[in-house]
Amino acid sequence: MSTAAEKTGVQTMDGGPVFPTALSDREGITLRDWFAGQALAGLAANPKSESSALLHAMAAYAIADRMLAERAKAGAQ
Repeated sequence: MSTAAEKTGVQTMDGGPVFPTALSDREGITLRDWFAGQALAGLAANPKSESSALLHAMAAYAIADRMLAERAKAGAQ
């Protein structure tokens, strides 16, 4: 299975796999996707939000990207 970067030629800071395992050749979701999912849950939990699903998704990935950038500044891998 090839990565998104291998398929598109675009390198994205994704934090690597969240739950890697030696027992499977599948890596699972990336840390970026995990962060975005957690952010999306928080955004969607606001009953007063009138944002569309697209805006929530865009905001969730913006939050995830910012979290990864802060993590990189702190020296995390």
